[in-house]
Amino acid sequence: MQNLWNRIKDHPALIQALLFVFVVGSWPFFRFPLTDGDIAHWLGIAKEIRIHFNFLSSSQDQAHGPFLFWTSGILTLIRPNSMYFYNLSNLLCGVLGIGWIYYYALRNWKDRRIASLSVVLAATSIVWLYLSRTPMYDWPAAVFFFGFCVHYLRYIKTGIRRHFVIALGCVAVAGLSRFSISIGLSGLFVFFANVSIRRSPIKMILEGIAMVAATGLVTMPWAIVQSHVHGHAFIDTFCYDNFGRYIKEPGNAPVYHDYYGFALYVVVGLIPHSFLLLASVFQKSIFNRIKMDREQWIMLAGWLPCLLIFSFSGHVKLGRYIAYVFPMLFLFLGYNLVKYDLSNPAFLRRASRMTAVVAVIMAVLLAIVANNNPDAVRQSPLFVAAVIGLVMGTLITSWVTISKKSSVLLSSPTSVLPVYAVIYIAFFSVLAYEYPRAEFLKPVRVDIQRSLSLD
Repeated sequence: MQNLWNRIKDHPALIQALLFVFVVGSWPFFRFPLTDGDIAHWLGIAKEIRIHFNFLSSSQDQAHGPFLFWTSGILTLIRPNSMYFYNLSNLLCGVLGIGWIYYYALRNWKDRRIASLSVVLAATSIVWLYLSRTPMYDWPAAVFFFGFCVHYLRYIKTGIRRHFVIALGCVAVAGLSRFSISIGLSGLFVFFANVSIRRSPIKMILEGIAMVAATGLVTMPWAIVQSHVHGHAFIDTFCYDNFGRYIKEPGNAPVYHDYYGFALYVVVGLIPHSFLLLASVFQKSIFNRIKMDREQWIMLAGWLPCLLIFSFSGHVKLGRYIAYVFPMLFLFLGYNLVKYDLSNPAFLRRASRMTAVVAVIMAVLLAIVANNNPDAVRQSPLFVAAVIGLVMGTLITSWVTISKKSSVLLSSPTSVLPVYAVIYIAFFSVLAYEYPRAEFLKPVRVDIQRSLSLD
């Protein structure tokens, strides 16, 4: 135990980032507000599993993988019908993702600055907390896809087979949430990572086959029993959910052509650190940097294919499928900031100016959302004020840090965590207060309660 405690004390940035995500992601622990209506689709299934332990034969939601049903059914044994425990598996995935970011940065580059800054950027971003507080299928898949990337890279760089076994376990678990997306993105990552470091194509093919086999073997028992219990209805839905829906979704809805949407979601999700990515990417030296640094190639393989594929897919659920971009993107951002950008005065000036650009973008987006939802604005002006305070408060904090105390980001990035914690906890406190009062959230509450009352 003493040895373990000494190891923990050796990584204070990791511990603080993990605590930040867990505490802020859990706040308030009691009367935890769930605002995403999709949870009502599978709450009853999780309750069924908790009561009957029918993990393989239970009902299923549109043939999505069973990860959320299973974990929520197990975790709610602690406290049945608790909204917090229905979300806990996603929160723990957020915590796990922070751990993987820190682990890879420290083991691969032997640089605590990259590891510390990357996890602080991820932990304090709006998207990381949003995804960790919103039970949905894609966040566990995204985190375990990232875990696959981390351990597969460690395997091909060190040759330690244990990492390959862990990588196979990660992609298999990811497949239990999103089968085809996890296999597809992992396959693309294997291809581009091997091309980047010029490994043998034979090894790449064999490892790809092992990846698909591991995912199939883990998913197969559930799929076989589901097919036996629910027949062709399950098979047809499973095939559509994993292949057909990415062509035209949902159902007979039209394909959208707002190809900029996914990139815009990235900018919004990265708040309050969007300006750092924009300032880093939009500079003349970026292409030479990427060309000369193969680490950049590997990290790009972990997030750029997903960004491009879903940008041109025409799919409507951008807010969910964007999840796969972020874990590797934060690692990419932290690496570039520490190695190239934060020591460059020209970058710091550019980043400071970019804050104003992001603030204007967000002001316009918030105005559009408010204009499109006038009833919600009238019903809860306090919540509207809290949203504005969250966005602008975190942006101002980031601007002050980069403009006045940029050295902190290199020497002690965790020193900014208390400020962000106050802002986020204030926002989630308002959300919890308004949750039972705001009429525009009533349909979600009613659906959740109806699902929980199922026998």
